[in-house]
Amino acid sequence: MKQAHGPGKLDVVPSTLDLMYIALGQANTKVDPIEERFEKFIDEARKSYDVIFIDCHPAGSLFTKTSLTNSDFVLIPVMPQKYSVRGIGLMFAFIKAKKKGTASPQPIILFNSTARVGTSSEEAAIRADPTYAASCMTSTLKWFKAFSEPEGGKNFVWYSGKPYSTQAYLNLSSVAREFRTRIGL
Repeated sequence: MKQAHGPGKLDVVPSTLDLMYIALGQANTKVDPIEERFEKFIDEARKSYDVIFIDCHPAGSLFTKTSLTNSDFVLIPVMPQKYSVRGIGLMFAFIKAKKKGTASPQPIILFNSTARVGTSSEEAAIRADPTYAASCMTSTLKWFKAFSEPEGGKNFVWYSGKPYSTQAYLNLSSVAREFRTRIGL
């Protein structure tokens, strides 16, 4: 965040399910005013924050389109599986189609739920593909039970005493460091 807010401050702006009908695209809804309002909101937020994260699903909704149009980077979480290349290709095409002016947001591929040791053939194939290689993070988010099952719904990996929680924390830290470097922080 910018220094005006102080170090380590995080603000969260939640959405609402009331926007679902707009996201699904009702035929009688004019979207230009919504897109313009969102762009103004992001422009104002850029004055106060170093980083703005917009979490949205990868489908081609109004929110995804508007988010891509106003983004510098797109983090693409990928589970290295049989159809991952197709999904990545579709996302790259969608990103390119939503560019603003001459610039598209830069895609960053994060492999997640990977094995703790070794690399799957699917991940290796994506990393070897010249279309995607430069976008792939070196770090992967490995599969640890500590990520999916916090103790009693709390005590995420940095407070957990579960087996491998220290390794999970170090893995998450490695991914975060590389991501920060990639986006210039």
